[in-house]
Amino acid sequence: MFAAYKKFWTHYADFSGRSSRSDYWWVVLCHVIVTAPLVIIFWVSAVGSILSAAQDTTYGYEPDPSAIFAGAGFAVIFIFILILYALATFVPNLAIIVRRLRDAGYHWAFLFLYVGPFLLSFIPVLNIIAGLVSLPCSIALIVLLCQGSKPEMVGNSYGQQFGQQNFQGQQFGQQPYNQGLNYEKQP
Repeated sequence: MFAAYKKFWTHYADFSGRSSRSDYWWVVLCHVIVTAPLVIIFWVSAVGSILSAAQDTTYGYEPDPSAIFAGAGFAVIFIFILILYALATFVPNLAIIVRRLRDAGYHWAFLFLYVGPFLLSFIPVLNIIAGLVSLPCSIALIVLLCQGSKPEMVGNSYGQQFGQQNFQGQQFGQQPYNQGLNYEKQP
């Protein structure tokens, strides 16, 4: 696990080569281990300050803004740490996704299933569309990233790329219609 996470940071912006399934999913587990406590602390402090304010107003007490500001300030600190971590890991996440897609035999352009909804969320009208397509895009990308490694093709050190064969369904892993069938020619 730690070797995969070290490789993740040492190959920070290396978009060439391949990453195995285990390399990718160990890195995802490390991300969860790092961010889960930060997210829990953020939510507990944010919800705690909201509930403190609601309790003061419900029971008719004069609201004590110091408790509310302390919880909110604590939440702001941890959301800031989470944003810094997300920014620090953005480029290496792109790189490991490209390497994993390449190892699974898919084209790197499937990376836009990850980046597309994120970029659309910053455009005022298209952020609604981004919200609708982010879940299906994430599910599709997870399915692609879970695929096994494809063997290397002759002349291509990165494996078979998506859509490079003739368009008879073979780019999706299907066998051609006549392969493996021994038909005798009739005179």
